[in-house]
Amino acid sequence: MAPFVASRIPDALAAAAPLALVTADTEAHVVAVEFETGRIHARIPTRPGPRSIERVGRVAVVAHTDIGAVSLLDGRTLSVSRVLDSI
Repeated sequence: MAPFVASRIPDALAAAAPLALVTADTEAHVVAVEFETGRIHARIPTRPGPRSIERVGRVAVVAHTDIGAVSLLDGRTLSVSRVLDSI
């Protein structure tokens, strides 16, 4: 996996171990990883080239700088809720 920025997901599986979101820059997805074990919990398909990620409340904002897009990930469902193009 490529370098990443991790953000805690407040709602996703609240009873389970805390998760981090990791950008898989060359693989067009974000990986939800358990902090303590490093176990991959989920792979979230995104537009190509997710380069950075930042949590804003219950949403993770993923920047795709090469294509000028932003994906919004829902922390409750660990899925893309919206994509903003032409940024």
